[in-house]
This record gives sequence, C-alpha cells and structure tokens, in this order.
Amino acid sequence: MDSSILAIIGVIVGAIVFYRLLSGNTSNRELASALKTGETQPLIDSILALRPQLQGDAFHKAIGRLWNGYQREAAVPVIKALATTHTETRIAQYWLDQLQKVEPELAEETLDGDFLKENYRPQIAAKCGQFG
Repeated sequence: MDSSILAIIGVIVGAIVFYRLLSGNTSNRELASALKTGETQPLIDSILALRPQLQGDAFHKAIGRLWNGYQREAAVPVIKALATTHTETRIAQYWLDQLQKVEPELAEETLDGDFLKENYRPQIAAKCGQFG
C-alpha cells in the first residue's frame, strides 16, 4: 500500500480516537460534577451532543452511576431526558420502570400522568432486564 494512503488512514483513525476520547471525557467530567452537585443539565447536554447511536449507552451508564450512588433525585431528570429522546428503547423503559418500582414516591412526585402516557411503554418495560 502506498505510504500516503497509510498516512491518510492514520490521520483518520487518530481523529476518530481523539473524538471518542474527547466525547467520553466530557460526559465523565459532567457525570462527576452531577454526582458532586446534583446538577444534571450539563450531563444531559453532553450526552445529547453524542451521536444518537451512543446516547442510549451513555444515558444508561450515567443513570446507573447516579442510581447506585443513591443520587436518585438527580437521576430523575436524566431518566426523563432518556425517556423523551429514546422513548421506544428498552433501556429507557427499564429506567422508567425501575424508578416507579424502587422509588414510587419519587416517581409520583416527578412523573406526571401526561409524561407517563406519552413516554412509558409498560409492554416494553415488562420485557426488560437490567441491560434493557
């Protein structure tokens, strides 16, 4: 293979790796801030800035860290953002279901009937395990 073609391929691969590292670091930095302060909008914005194919996993990881760190109130806006942007996905339905089952009082305070009617799919949630 010609050395100029190899150089071009190397530059492209390097750019992709740099982009992924930069994107991941942004979400990680915003997640650390959300864990510390409870402010989740920058985290949500950084996840929504990712390509749509990467958002579901990024939301899942962020919600999982907040949830397992017992920052459940902070997890709610992130769950709602996931549910409104990826309504039909199993992972969105899993987290809506978890919120309602594990933290029913919090769910009742934060998820109104209109939101649930528009975004909750119990038939999808019933098929979900922890990994959507």
